[in-house]
Amino acid sequence: MKHFKINKEFIKTLESFLLPLTILALGILIFVIFFSGLVFVPKPAEEAVINNNQLLPLAGEGGNQQEAFKNIQAVDPKDNILGDPNAPIKIVMFSDLQCGFCKMFLITMKQIVEEYDGKVALVYRHHPILSDKEGPSYLAAEATECARELGGQNKFWEYLDNFIKARENNREPLRGLFIELAKETGIDSNKFTSCLESGRHSSRIDVQSNDAQRAGAMGVPFSVLVLNNEPTSVISGNYPIDEVKRMIDEALRQ
Repeated sequence: MKHFKINKEFIKTLESFLLPLTILALGILIFVIFFSGLVFVPKPAEEAVINNNQLLPLAGEGGNQQEAFKNIQAVDPKDNILGDPNAPIKIVMFSDLQCGFCKMFLITMKQIVEEYDGKVALVYRHHPILSDKEGPSYLAAEATECARELGGQNKFWEYLDNFIKARENNREPLRGLFIELAKETGIDSNKFTSCLESGRHSSRIDVQSNDAQRAGAMGVPFSVLVLNNEPTSVISGNYPIDEVKRMIDEALRQ
């Protein structure tokens, strides 16, 4: 009986000691996730990405996970590019338009493109992971591509900005909003509606999203710094502007 009593008191003491440590550990984990600026979406290691009925190799296949970012597709004139397309440094940003951290990093990148006039360009690629193909993330990606089709690069960026402002004003990302934004952006609403309903840009979005996964993206924003057409480093999350500048300055010195 005495032995049982000692064990019971020991367990009670142990529980009172471990509970604060557990709470502290959870707090640290939440802090790290929040301030990393990365919306994390885990994928099973064995899951393959399917595109056009073909299985694509996973990022880091063959045990080379750290080099996975080098798998991204080369920057193409058909990409959505902000800044000089011939800039020596390009930041390829994979993003979801429903992601708050993506919006914050987009603001950072726009400032950098302006400050590093002609030296840095932003390449925007879609990775709509916060909804399925019928949801607002995917629909927003299709809407921006319809804006690009009907109005060129300038209308793509203008429409993207208008969508972000609309969400900041709590306008719901329903199909009607996307058509209203087309009018506000100066795009023919009938042609825009036809484009959006056709879904003809879904393959482009899928290719870009698959590209992100092959490059090792586990969430958004996920970006790759490309120097003279060679991927050199990863920016995983919403990095502070000073840290991004440090990476750029270091790359420019090479």
